[in-house]
Amino acid sequence: AGAWGRAFCLQELNVALPLGPAPHQYIITEKVAGVSNALPVLRDFCGRYYVKPEVGRLMVGVFEASPLPHVPDAVLARGREGWYPSDASHEVYEASVDKAGVHLEAAMAGVPALAETGLATFLHGPDTHAGDHGFVLGPLAAHPNVFVAGGFNSQGIQTAPGVGAALTDWILEGYPAFGEHFQNHAVSRANPAAFASHDYATYRALESYADTYAVVRPRQGAEACLGLAGKLPAHAAHLSRGAVFGDQYAWLRPLYYPDPGAEGCRTETSAWQQNTPGGTVPIPPPEAWSFAYKDAAWFPYERREALRCREAAAVFDMTPFAKVAVRGGGAVDVVNAAVTADVGALPVGGVAFTAFLHPSTGGCLGDCTVYRRAEEEVLCILPAADGHVFSDLLHHARAAVAAAGLPADAAAANTTDATAVFAVAGPHARRVMAAAAPARAWDDAGCPHMTGVKADVAGVACDVLRVSFTGEMAWEVHAPAARAGVVYEELFAAAGRAGVGLVPGGTFALLHSLRMEKGYHLGAELTPDVTPYEAGLGFAVNLGKPYPFVGQRALEAKKAAGRHLSKRFCSFVFEDGAASPAGSYAEHVYRNGARVGRLTSGGYSHTLNAPLALGYVDLAGKPRGVSVKAFIEDPGAVYEVAVVEGVDEHMDTSFDAALAAQHFLNKRGQAVCHPNHLYHTPSPLRLARFNRLDCVRACPK
Repeated sequence: AGAWGRAFCLQELNVALPLGPAPHQYIITEKVAGVSNALPVLRDFCGRYYVKPEVGRLMVGVFEASPLPHVPDAVLARGREGWYPSDASHEVYEASVDKAGVHLEAAMAGVPALAETGLATFLHGPDTHAGDHGFVLGPLAAHPNVFVAGGFNSQGIQTAPGVGAALTDWILEGYPAFGEHFQNHAVSRANPAAFASHDYATYRALESYADTYAVVRPRQGAEACLGLAGKLPAHAAHLSRGAVFGDQYAWLRPLYYPDPGAEGCRTETSAWQQNTPGGTVPIPPPEAWSFAYKDAAWFPYERREALRCREAAAVFDMTPFAKVAVRGGGAVDVVNAAVTADVGALPVGGVAFTAFLHPSTGGCLGDCTVYRRAEEEVLCILPAADGHVFSDLLHHARAAVAAAGLPADAAAANTTDATAVFAVAGPHARRVMAAAAPARAWDDAGCPHMTGVKADVAGVACDVLRVSFTGEMAWEVHAPAARAGVVYEELFAAAGRAGVGLVPGGTFALLHSLRMEKGYHLGAELTPDVTPYEAGLGFAVNLGKPYPFVGQRALEAKKAAGRHLSKRFCSFVFEDGAASPAGSYAEHVYRNGARVGRLTSGGYSHTLNAPLALGYVDLAGKPRGVSVKAFIEDPGAVYEVAVVEGVDEHMDTSFDAALAAQHFLNKRGQAVCHPNHLYHTPSPLRLARFNRLDCVRACPK
């Protein structure tokens, strides 16, 4: 824990925590008449400051938008060198009025008493931030009984009680008993290869610090050190097609492909890019982002790519999806014990979709595709952040197989970097594959759904899997990374020969539209507090295998207690075409006026031409004898979602406690802020509007 956590874990455990130093400064005034600890904390996200009572005085802290000029040279150097001095626990740095700057002026405008009061103390000291502003909490994979708690981003005091309780439960019981998941704070959410770079960790922490009180629009990502993020093997091909990139799990991935010369769609002049190591790449400019999807510069390009996939064919670079190869004696059994489905009977070339569970909760850690590549080789394909989690889970699986008296010597290797993956999807995808690899048949007999085959594409030996993350007919072409560019270009050439207008597709169309239209899970959809039955993955659970899979005993206990199906994964289509659900934890779902769940993903269905979201609906109100599907899709039920809405233009108003409180009461009269915290109005991301839903369906899996 603490500022020394990163250096300690690197030195002792060879684990790179996503933490870096980010000095913070606050100011304490002279005594102010009428100030007591009964006053609330005031936060102004537009002004980037907070004001709180401090024993009859006022404390003012700022999170400046441009911290780099104010970081002491020694602090920046130690971050970039990856060490922290043992005597630094009480060090302070030179106070800087410039560091407070315009943000202090905003505080004085918002709280006029500050301008009339003397400033007694400046305190500029050390702080530790995580690279994405979520603190780091929980166990370290592959290191039993080692836990971490760090990067609290100047919020350690207010989070301390919950952190202490969570860690106690984790250590004693296997998982916190909060009724919520902690995946947003897991170490595994950060790419260990990227954060092994001290530059990447340090500058991402400073950008996180700068964004503490920033107004961040939906999908807006990090910009620091983008040049240090992993480049896809086909990066040059994407660049030549005009791709606009973003950092996703420390991979530079194409977000969308704008028209050449289109305004407001791409820039390489971002201050964070230009002032941090690694060089620049094309990214969305500030004006590309908006709280309203249809006003965002990327929206027409996401639409074009999504519709092209539905109507003809598109190709998506899915290389960052994690790939774990399990080879050797007992490979099939070891994987079978790690996942919920029975993959033991898969023939060579067979593919199965399944989930893998948390050992203590029986809830979902993720889902994956399993491909039996050879008699004693299984390839597991997972979301990008799940590869290391799954590899750790295989240790538990080996123990279960060995306890059943079966060979369990198979070795696992993460092959993500060695293999590029291109998904060719759409109703004309078969024509593209037939032209790219004419030596084999691509019809349903030659390559049925959920199978894998060997094929040469441009003379390169590839594994090709007939699976889909878009819901359309699709093949995933797995090619050696060194020949990825050749294979990628051949797919376009083959499409030309076949008369198919193949287009490149970015992650916006893939992840925020196409996969959501089909109700496919990602990220917050699968967490340790969600059972596979609740996620709609009951079809992929087999409780009768020769050995228990990881998490099976916990899942069976929940089933026996009737606690395995308390909510259900659903898709939501909005009546209001202007709604822009982001999938925020604050976007709650209501059924007939009662709160029954919250969203996990938000986006737009270009096929239905309507806003779309995924989330969970609580089943507590379901009458006995009524099916889950009938209850959720009851035509008489009225569903609404409180969608978080932002303010794209800053509205400057002086602080008024009554007005602030009014903004934090939604139309149902329920407070949506902590009673001891008031926020400068109108605080972006704090205004909710109820949107009636046109359609709610239990996802069909």
